[in-house]
Amino acid sequence: MSIVASPQEQDLEPGLMRRGRSQFLQTLLTVVPMMAADGLSIVLAMACSQVLVGVIFPDVQYEIVRQLFPLLAIAVVTFALGGAYRICGLHPSQELRRIALLDNTSLLLLLLANLLLGESSTPYELTLICLTLVMLNLIHPAVRLLSRTLLSSQAWWGWSVIVVGHRDHARRVLRQLHKNAELAMRPVRLLTSDEFRAASTTPQKEQLVRDTVAESRASIVVMAVEDSDPSSYCRDLDFWSTQAQDVIIVPADFQWPTLWTETRDIGGIMGLHARAKLLSHWRLLAKRLLDIGLVLLFAPLWVPICLMIACLVRWNSKGPIFFGHKRIGRHGRTFMAWKFRSMVVNANEALERYLEDHPELREEWERDHKLKDDPRIIPGIGHIIRKFSLDELPQIWNVLRGDMSLVGPRPIVDAEIEKYCDVFPLYLKVTPGITGLWQVSGRNNTTYHERITLDAFYVRNWSPWLDLYILARTIKTVLLREGAY
Repeated sequence: MSIVASPQEQDLEPGLMRRGRSQFLQTLLTVVPMMAADGLSIVLAMACSQVLVGVIFPDVQYEIVRQLFPLLAIAVVTFALGGAYRICGLHPSQELRRIALLDNTSLLLLLLANLLLGESSTPYELTLICLTLVMLNLIHPAVRLLSRTLLSSQAWWGWSVIVVGHRDHARRVLRQLHKNAELAMRPVRLLTSDEFRAASTTPQKEQLVRDTVAESRASIVVMAVEDSDPSSYCRDLDFWSTQAQDVIIVPADFQWPTLWTETRDIGGIMGLHARAKLLSHWRLLAKRLLDIGLVLLFAPLWVPICLMIACLVRWNSKGPIFFGHKRIGRHGRTFMAWKFRSMVVNANEALERYLEDHPELREEWERDHKLKDDPRIIPGIGHIIRKFSLDELPQIWNVLRGDMSLVGPRPIVDAEIEKYCDVFPLYLKVTPGITGLWQVSGRNNTTYHERITLDAFYVRNWSPWLDLYILARTIKTVLLREGAY
């Protein structure tokens, strides 16, 4: 699909002015709610901090606005300059990293200002700022995630996008944009190669493009290209760059780390720089320390829950409380993954009898190794702990041992290796996790192939920020029982 601009360009100034006004309105409708969410996060963080500091300094009378207004002013400038509102196409884990950096920068700048002013700084104020630093790092990511989730359901939020390219690939890109509305990219038009073939001459094709952009008032063009030779679409890129403010190229079947890859100039040739973070011992150490720290921090919460579940399992079903199964871990080392027993004794026999009575469900079992109405589940407590994933709490022991991580691919058995095919070597690079992208992306509502794809994405794009994002999403997924049965 080639489009080349004609030597004589038409006067497009009125159309460009109208599109400019429309794009400015889109930006306001998208950015202002995010700014309001950021301001709310700061107010909540400082309010919580003042309550905590009031316990430490009960005799001090202090008005929160004395530090709130300076912090809001610093945050507005820092966030604007730091790109906090350039969220178009930004993955939540990338956003988490960015806002954490900007939050800490804003608070440190405020702390520095207090230290330089000297006479206006008090122990109360310094303690308030330090506690706000902690609270903001906890509250702000949650508010951002919630706000983007709520706003993504609104038709007026986000920037208008035109998807152009070959039929199948362009439609696949369009589906992904609709599915991931939180990226703030709102597709309003699909322009396929068939429509360009209908326009026989170059001027007609150019007019078709201009009319499409003018009618949709889009500021972003996504080029879904299938040709592996970049020179074949460079001219199209130049042309689309004159029609839209931003152009994004999406190659077909291009398996590459997408979150942390950066472009590099190699003497006029574009290079892609992807750092193998899984080979960094420091990052793996940070991941291990994060696992242990979170397990110990929340021990007062999960230990009593485990004791209660153990008693209920023993009360409702004869047999052992725990169930262990051999799984494949990092570097191919096998280990015993532990769960609370949620199935009856002789579960395999019960399953076989059930499939004999319901042969139409055998295909579902052989495809996904799961059944929506599983006859093996212990009545009552078994369904509850599985729906809320509480049966996997004993795997915290596997985390402490180093067999598993809090976040990672779902641990697999030997029979599943052949289904992973070329992805299996990627799986062996990381420690399997209690939760992961599969669990926060629909769980049992996703196909097995989609689960493998999510595991591959996690390995290729791993970072501590991606882990923190998945942990935050896990809380929402478990509480709302998304995809659980």
